[in-house]
Amino acid sequence: MKQTLHNKIFKMVAALVLLTTLVLLMVVWSNTSKSIYLNLDNQLKVSQTVIARELVNRNDKIERSVKVLFDDTMFKLSVIERDNTSLAPMLATYQDILDSAFIVLVKPSGEPFMHSGKLATKLRPSAIVNNIAGLASAGAITNLEIIDNTIFWVMWLPIYDGQGQITAYSASGFAIANNFLQGIKQLVGIDVSFTVQGEQTIVVSTLPANKQNIDYLESSLLNNNDNFLLKLNTITNKNSLFSRKFPIVESGNNKTFMYLSADSTLVKNKFLSLQISFALICALAIGLTMLLGRVLAKQITRPLEYITRYAVKISKGDYTDKFELNTPTLELDQLLCAFKAMEQSVKERESEIVFQAQHDMLTRLYNRNYIKELIDKNFSEQKCFQAVGINILGFRGINDVFGYQYGDICLQELAHRVSKLGGTSARLTGGEILWIPEAALSLDQIKTIKQDLEREITTESISLPMKTAIGIIECPQDTENSEDLFRRMNIVIDEAQASRKLLIKFDSSLEKRYLRRLAIINKLKNALQSNSNELSLHYQPKLSLQTNKVLHAEALVRWEDSELGFISPEEFINIAEHAGFITSVTQWVLTRAVLDFISFKEQGVNVCLAVNISAQDLLSDSFMQFADELLAQHELDHNAISFELTEGVIVREPEKAIDHMLRLRNAGFHLAIDDFGTGYSSLSYLAKLPVNILKIDRCFVMPLATQAGEQAICKSVIQLAKSFNMQVVAEGVEDAISQQMLTDWGCEYAQGYHISRPISAQNFINWMHEHENAAILI
Repeated sequence: MKQTLHNKIFKMVAALVLLTTLVLLMVVWSNTSKSIYLNLDNQLKVSQTVIARELVNRNDKIERSVKVLFDDTMFKLSVIERDNTSLAPMLATYQDILDSAFIVLVKPSGEPFMHSGKLATKLRPSAIVNNIAGLASAGAITNLEIIDNTIFWVMWLPIYDGQGQITAYSASGFAIANNFLQGIKQLVGIDVSFTVQGEQTIVVSTLPANKQNIDYLESSLLNNNDNFLLKLNTITNKNSLFSRKFPIVESGNNKTFMYLSADSTLVKNKFLSLQISFALICALAIGLTMLLGRVLAKQITRPLEYITRYAVKISKGDYTDKFELNTPTLELDQLLCAFKAMEQSVKERESEIVFQAQHDMLTRLYNRNYIKELIDKNFSEQKCFQAVGINILGFRGINDVFGYQYGDICLQELAHRVSKLGGTSARLTGGEILWIPEAALSLDQIKTIKQDLEREITTESISLPMKTAIGIIECPQDTENSEDLFRRMNIVIDEAQASRKLLIKFDSSLEKRYLRRLAIINKLKNALQSNSNELSLHYQPKLSLQTNKVLHAEALVRWEDSELGFISPEEFINIAEHAGFITSVTQWVLTRAVLDFISFKEQGVNVCLAVNISAQDLLSDSFMQFADELLAQHELDHNAISFELTEGVIVREPEKAIDHMLRLRNAGFHLAIDDFGTGYSSLSYLAKLPVNILKIDRCFVMPLATQAGEQAICKSVIQLAKSFNMQVVAEGVEDAISQQMLTDWGCEYAQGYHISRPISAQNFINWMHEHENAAILI
């Protein structure tokens, strides 16, 4: 029986509607699946780039830290001499600073000779030492090791002797643990897994425990196949992970890979829900009339095409167009809202990644890498600008005394204050901030800004002092590139701190002084270690004004370098204090003074030798122990040596300073306050000081013969000392009139050029014998 035209038309319409519906379903399925695939793939690629940069930055940071520590001259000398006694505390300290699991020192032959850390003994350096021969040119290399089922990132660094030959290798191990991977996950927002495949397979991952196995990770890699049907697995595959895999490093037989895994469960569920709704609508559309079928097809096709184009643009990272559409169905509206939400989420995540790549997370200022790009851009565009380096003075001390959390508070508050000034600012390192103002400022303007920056910081529990050192560089007059700017900024800030001016502009002479300071530091350390004749002690006698005898003399260090010539004590002592090794200088002086005391006594000269000590010496818990052991070694009484210290020593930590002074005095040492009247003199603490002697500063004594004001000062100090049962030494006695005045006023001792200049040890012996003979004749 022939079918009616109505049936044929109906069937044709029905077939057309069915076919059209199926085609639309396939198109939407394909494009949406592809869009999801491309977005997830793009997310993983971006994350891979960020993680790779993070790993490189971490490796560079570790490498710089290791190089700075292991480049220390004392450390190198201990390595060359294989001085394990010195190396043990150094390695323990370096391990704490680097926050490493272990440090191993290895001979060039591959044999370890010193280590720090419990796992250090399980490292097998001989197995890889032949593969690190390239370190001489590469500087440093890394490899991964499995120790006790833990993956370690091992940094290998060559250590050179004085002739530029490798004397040892250092291996610093850093565990790759879950907390490290969790930090990376927080940075990029996806799961991260490390696998090491060798004799055994180790997996460290942020994934749930049931998914932390190599088979599960490998199965998720199917989603990376470029085959169209496999791309549909983004929706249909039961595995919820969408992963990328790339190698990290190869070490021996071990192969290391990193897996980046994104979870597509939420997107898949939304997609499948929408497809089911869409299929129901399509089934109903088959039973409609041709007109309704045509209208329905038209109403559905156009929105889907629109949404498809939207999905394609999102997949390409194009967010420029604003998609607005009044959809005829709730399902299509939900799909469009889902894509808009996905677009917003991707944009926010990309924005966050960019922000983290450009900013320091503690201060929210730009980081060093990004400010370098901005500075290089200014130089390339030949712009004139002013760079101001701001460093928190004593930042390490704030961390040590108050704690790192308060150091962070100081740094954050300084960053906030600098940000309010406008311009561009970045944190370079530690407590140092670089600020580029919108327009160049005068020195007076910067002084005013400096005062505002140094306002005291008050927290809920403590008030924190704020002191800054500021260096100014004019660009491009003073420098022509960012690296040179950073280097010269270090120089000018170092000069500001060393000179105590705390605010200076850069000029070429600073660089010369900076290089001279570096040379003095290196040469002074070598002179202290080598016991060469470059360092010597001179002695200036202290004459008793009542008996005309000399029972005391001050030991003064002198340095004559073979290349730099004579270097004044004021210069190299200040540099040693700033560089943090003044204790080594004091120990050298004290040791030489003890040896000279013995020599003097053997030649008939018996005097108490005075040695100057710094704040670091007095506040050190080990200084008194060193002095006690030195005197005990040579079987000398404590009254053979006296110590002189300035008033400023007490001000830094008064309670601790006075406590240590009491211990020195109770042990039998004589103590003197040097340069009295020029520093922080205060009757409130002078009565508490356990000292025997006050030394009147030379600035009051030298003009004594002609200046009535200085005469009044000296008489007052002598009377004050007697009221505290202290003896007085007048420094800088230059003439007989001044000496007679001091005698008449009851001053006990005089010291100065009128009596004797500082002279060498042998000349001091000769002078003493001549003085004694002259006294006998009188």
